[in-house]
Amino acid sequence: IPTYWTQESSVTMPKPPIVLNRVDPTYHATQAHFDDLLRRYGSPIVIVDLVKQSEKREREVIVGNEFRHAVDYLNNHIDAKHKIR
Repeated sequence: IPTYWTQESSVTMPKPPIVLNRVDPTYHATQAHFDDLLRRYGSPIVIVDLVKQSEKREREVIVGNEFRHAVDYLNNHIDAKHKIR
């Protein structure tokens, strides 16, 4: 997922927390990722979200929400013919 996040690995904690560790209001990393895909493969770019939508203790949901926000932001700032689906 092309956003800024970390997860510390640990033998004692099999599911360590996921942390969004950098504020990127213009989603530069996500934009660079999709720009590369657009150059390589053209439009349309279709994504499939396989990240968990709900969890008792939110982990993946945090990254998934950030990714959806990034895609929404990018779609509001690009031509309709190149919108990410």
